[in-house]
Amino acid sequence: MLSIIISSYQPKYYNALEKNIAETCGIAYEIIKIDNPNLMGVCIAYNLGAEKAIYNNLLFIHEDIIFHTQNWGEKIVSHLSDKTTGVLGIGGSAYIPSAPVGWSCMWRYSYLNMVDPNETDPNETHIRNFKEDKIKVFSLDGVLLAVTKEHFSRYKFDESLVGFHGYDIEFSLRISQNLQNYVIGDVLIAHFSAGDFNESWLDNIIKVRCKFTDTFQKNIDPELEEFAFYNFLSTYYYHYPVNASSILFTLKFLPFSKLKIKQNLKILRKYLSYIRYSTKLKRKL
Repeated sequence: MLSIIISSYQPKYYNALEKNIAETCGIAYEIIKIDNPNLMGVCIAYNLGAEKAIYNNLLFIHEDIIFHTQNWGEKIVSHLSDKTTGVLGIGGSAYIPSAPVGWSCMWRYSYLNMVDPNETDPNETHIRNFKEDKIKVFSLDGVLLAVTKEHFSRYKFDESLVGFHGYDIEFSLRISQNLQNYVIGDVLIAHFSAGDFNESWLDNIIKVRCKFTDTFQKNIDPELEEFAFYNFLSTYYYHYPVNASSILFTLKFLPFSKLKIKQNLKILRKYLSYIRYSTKLKRKL
């Protein structure tokens, strides 16, 4: 049995999903709809929904999805029956770098099982880059998060995260410190919107990364650490100016000890290029 919690503000998507769930879930369920036209953050909405849940298995999903798998509810409940399981999702990463970035840029450590639809063909592209029924990860994408009520009651969503970004990474990382999270391969959804990597997203991702100082994985990947830091720099300086304060701030996330000398020198040159570009831009203005 499954309690499905949805923070809703788009009736067109919600109505289609409600019908789809009825046709595909395959087990007893309830839908807890939290009407949320941008009045509260998703963490508050989800925590409110979980308080109303009557079943022992909780599923938090976006409303702009549909399920392609028949009897998917039974599969989720079966996965959650393992007491060592933390959170289940359909996308996530098995590597957490020092820099604050999204899970999807983690190359060979990122896993996804989802249909990427478009307007003309809702079945266009099935993306799946692993063969197992489930694969171990640390962080998960918030489009679908499943967890038992027992585990959820110990963690809940962090309501200090305002808005609609970063909640999934914070929640899954916190749980991964004590339990094992998975991306599952036997439940397939289509998601009808792309992520919005705006300033609010970046601010929350930074806030989440500052909260976790641990190194989650046993083995360090210097190449990926370097890539993640460059990704962070380019995103950060897309939204914020290059100045002494911002340089000192971004350097907090430089994985100096995880990189080789040549990599650190390359990053230093990257900073110099940002400074030169910023100086030239100011002169022109």
